[in-house]
Amino acid sequence: MSRLVSTLPRLTIAGVLTIAVASACLACAKASAAPCTLVTATSGSDHNRGTAARPFRTVQRLADKLRAGQLGCVRGGVYREDVKIKHGGRDATRRLTIESYEGERATLVGRLYLPRASRYVTIAQMNLNGRNRSSLPSPTVNSEDAEFTGDDVTNEHTGICFILGSSGYGRARRTVINANRVHDCGKEPSHNQDHGIYVAESDGARITNNVIFKNADRGIQLFPDAQNTVIQHNVIDGNGEGITFSGDGTSSNNTLVEFNLITNAKIRYDVESYYPDGTPRGVNNVVRNNCIFAGAQGAIGEESGYTARVGNKAVNPQYASVAAGNYAVPSANRCAIYIAGGTPLAPF
Repeated sequence: MSRLVSTLPRLTIAGVLTIAVASACLACAKASAAPCTLVTATSGSDHNRGTAARPFRTVQRLADKLRAGQLGCVRGGVYREDVKIKHGGRDATRRLTIESYEGERATLVGRLYLPRASRYVTIAQMNLNGRNRSSLPSPTVNSEDAEFTGDDVTNEHTGICFILGSSGYGRARRTVINANRVHDCGKEPSHNQDHGIYVAESDGARITNNVIFKNADRGIQLFPDAQNTVIQHNVIDGNGEGITFSGDGTSSNNTLVEFNLITNAKIRYDVESYYPDGTPRGVNNVVRNNCIFAGAQGAIGEESGYTARVGNKAVNPQYASVAAGNYAVPSANRCAIYIAGGTPLAPF
């Protein structure tokens, strides 16, 4: 796991400022301190050697040439291509990493796909616009130990953004989605199918320190077989629904939803569940110690397949400017303790 992704302790007032300092640099620093192994630039050519002086032209060529333990850097600019990362790293200390070049910000427009073979891959400090001709979800993760850190993820309201796992193409295991902005995903008006983060066939996902907002349907959907998911320290605002627990024959279980701001669902509840006939209710799904406020039908729906009885606050976080995507919270607000110093990740 990279140095920017860690298991966060329970927050205390004394601990807020430390985490704030760590989060503040996410948008401005590289995820890795290592030098670039290979480089891609809009001025390059895929016939080049991938050096800083002679960069590749496409992100796909960069992904193909990287090996375990290497860092691929993408110079600022827009890259319009679908990218399939066909192989990955070797273990947690020898990852395959693709990130924006230091001090720059690269935008990938197209589908990003991590199949089974792409284990231990990190995508960091990128703008990921998943709009693609096939209208397939992006990023799609069917691999193990993928990490997304400091990315801006959208698809301009054309479909699902993140999808984790598939019964046919591979379960997603131990996915980390940390310190990203995930927004404006899903066709409008709502079709009840397009979510910001769709945790489908997944084990051990960690969704932390993100701002997840203005998605047509769920901010986070747990359906039909999401197991052992941790959702902490996120702002989840202005989605069709905030978080939904669900299933279809199987159910999603052992989810911890804690220290989040889950607010202003536009269609139904901020937290809810749905189980069709014949599907067992989820077990050990716990929603505790969050600010949950102002869903269209209420903050918390019927507690079926989850519990939400401990420590949740019906408090308005008083975001600085939802229209500008600024979800900073006044330090005196009782919700501020749940995110880094009251200042979640700012627009990149």
